Amino acid sequence: MLSERLLDQSLALVRLQSAIVDAGLLNVFIALVAVLATVIAADYAHMLYLRSRMPPGPFPLPIIGNTFSLPDNKPWIYFEELSQKYKTPLITFWIGRSVIAPESPTPEPPTDLLQKPNRLDQRRLVRARDV
Repeated sequence: MLSERLLDQSLALVRLQSAIVDAGLLNVFIALVAVLATVIAADYAHMLYLRSRMPPGPFPLPIIGNTFSLPDNKPWIYFEELSQKYKTPLITFWIGRSVIAPESPTPEPPTDLLQKPNRLDQRRLVRARDV
């Protein structure tokens, strides 16, 4: 049984090798590069779509985002400069495929978040009272 599996796998590899030789190694390489480029372009288009729905920030590169523009020392100073450049306390920064939204330190606390009740919070209060 095990030998039959190995024989089937080796025959599949032989068929794959002969198909590659028949198609030409250069053609297979070009096809792989084309598929890879298409996947990267689609992923970058999705990243740009997400960026359009978020707060402003530096333009991300494909796959790596803004990773290399982040300084090694005192990144909060860089985020402060970005918030002043974009004139908003909240910015979007891409580290690879992950998004972080650092907030610039401001002298006054965000009172609008503390004063305005949210519908979700109200539902939670109602559910907590029912329990």
